[in-house]
Amino acid sequence: ISNSAADTMKAVIEIKKAAMHRPINPDSESHLVFKQNVLNTIDLLEKAQPGLELGDYRKVFADRIRIVVSQHSDVITALRQRDGDHAAEAAEAHLQTSLRYRLKGMSA
Repeated sequence: ISNSAADTMKAVIEIKKAAMHRPINPDSESHLVFKQNVLNTIDLLEKAQPGLELGDYRKVFADRIRIVVSQHSDVITALRQRDGDHAAEAAEAHLQTSLRYRLKGMSA
């Protein structure tokens, strides 16, 4: 096995481990950065190894980032508009989503 192939295998194993990681606070800024770094690694690997398909892992990380950013934006927009009711609803929706992900991770 070549050094390049071994390096690729190690990187894919790290991506699989990252996908299984269950953070204490999945909505923290540091965890979002962690997920973005994994997406960047996936991009680099797929460019370096054109036959390598990591789309399922990309979806896991990208979907969660998109959801969290959207929910944070909803809360911030409502707060800026001084709409306390909407801000509370948006925050509640975000907390429910976070709880669902956390419980899903505990059962995995």
